[in-house]
Amino acid sequence: MCRALYACKNGEQVSKKRAAAWAKNELPEWSYLIQNALDWRKDWRNWQINHEASYPETVKFVYFILDRIGNDR
Repeated sequence: MCRALYACKNGEQVSKKRAAAWAKNELPEWSYLIQNALDWRKDWRNWQINHEASYPETVKFVYFILDRIGNDR
């Protein structure tokens, strides 16, 4: 979602890491969720992490980004 927003705002596709860093600055209210996603990417095989716990917030984030992209057109 960060990459999609970055591409719409800046007209270029960048890495997930770069887009996430940009999005954390652009969307500080979502920075914790973005950081969680980055951490999960590094350690996705860690079965001790409760991935489902962040699901509701992730869904909210997806709709938030879709709304931002839609309003930028």
